[in-house]
Amino acid sequence: LMDKLSSREHPVVAVVAGGSISGGHGLAYPDQHRYSNRLEHWMNEMYPLRQESASNQDSKQLQQMHKVFNFASHGADICSMAKRLNIMYSDLASKLPL
Repeated sequence: LMDKLSSREHPVVAVVAGGSISGGHGLAYPDQHRYSNRLEHWMNEMYPLRQESASNQDSKQLQQMHKVFNFASHGADICSMAKRLNIMYSDLASKLPL
């Protein structure tokens, strides 16, 4: 993972799958403070992607960034998490960068 981040060539995609704590339960500002959001911010601040010139890349690619998807759910025990994995993976496939 650190080699991919350090290369700064391709976006890194991470997935958080957990329970209430992973979802930010109890945080005053979960969108700012849950660890999945903090990880995404850290990856983009510390390991920004190299930006190619506009002549070499289209505008969509110029805006690529590292991404962390949070699929946490309250009350997630191992059994309920196992049941949700197939749904989570199919949903994630539609959100991954090409």
